Amino acid sequence: MGRKIHIEENEKGNEIPPFPVDSQMPCTWKEYVNNVLLDSGYVSRAAILGNDGKSWATSTGFYVSPTELREIIPAFVDSTKIRNDGICLNNKRYTCTRMDSTIMVGREIATGFGCVVFKCKTCLIVGVYEDGAHPGGCYNMISKVGDYLKDQGY
Repeated sequence: MGRKIHIEENEKGNEIPPFPVDSQMPCTWKEYVNNVLLDSGYVSRAAILGNDGKSWATSTGFYVSPTELREIIPAFVDSTKIRNDGICLNNKRYTCTRMDSTIMVGREIATGFGCVVFKCKTCLIVGVYEDGAHPGGCYNMISKVGDYLKDQGY
């Protein structure tokens, strides 16, 4: 069971990512992964990874290898390879169903599970949905956190 979550709007009227009620702002990258993404119920596994290939935080049992990152990062400029070969995360390959300069979405054909990868200035926010998690919920959570981090200079 997740913690209580609330959503606020900034001065422009845009929703900002939900944060745990008892600590308005996560203090560590691991807290973003666990308390914001996973506790939302929309994201089954998640990671925040530096564009330099270093892992900032991951959920338990979720690993994005340096090789997988080397395929993902350049795809935000030229998506040909990812569109042909798919998105590989944690040794699973997802068919790329949507791609632009900021976000990529993939789906595993056999299970219906999927992934969302959001590119910030200095990092990637990665989310996987499985076991009944709603694809749109995962997409929205990853996008909100990604937009927020981009606004904060990440």
